[in-house]
Amino acid sequence: MLPKLKNYLDDSENWNSFAFFKTKLLEMIYEYFADLSFEIHLPFLLEHQELYDKNELSFLYDLLGLSKLRKYDESAIEILQNAKSLAVILNIPGWLELIDYHLIISYLRFMQPAKALMLFDECGHDFQEAGAHRRILDLRFSQARCLGM
Repeated sequence: MLPKLKNYLDDSENWNSFAFFKTKLLEMIYEYFADLSFEIHLPFLLEHQELYDKNELSFLYDLLGLSKLRKYDESAIEILQNAKSLAVILNIPGWLELIDYHLIISYLRFMQPAKALMLFDECGHDFQEAGAHRRILDLRFSQARCLGM
C-alpha cells in the first residue's frame, strides 16, 4: 500500500485540494510507516485540529503518542489516553483495542504494569476476533513481561 500512497502524495494536484489537511495526515501516516521523520508535520496538524473529525483526531493523537513513545517520553501515556477517549465515542471495531495495545506498551515501558494488566484480556479477545495473530503473539509476550515485573 505504501507505493500507492506515495504516488498519491507525489501528485501535486492533491497538495492544494479541498482535502489539504487530510492529505497532510496521509503524508504523515506514510512517513510513519516508512520509518521517516513524520514528527515535523505534527505541530502543523495539531494547530489545525478543528478541521478533523473525531476519527482522524483520534488517529492523529495515536500517532503523536507513538512518536513520544519512540523518544521514551512519558507524556505518550496521556496522549494515548486522549486518543482512547476519542475512540470510545467512535466505536470503530478494532480501533479502541489497537490504542489499548499501544497503551499497554507505554505502561510497560514506563514501569506501570498494574495499569497494563487491566487491558490485556479485552484487547486479546478483540484481536482474536479480528484474526490479528501477530498482535496476539506480541500481546502475550507483553503480558508475560508484565507478570514478570
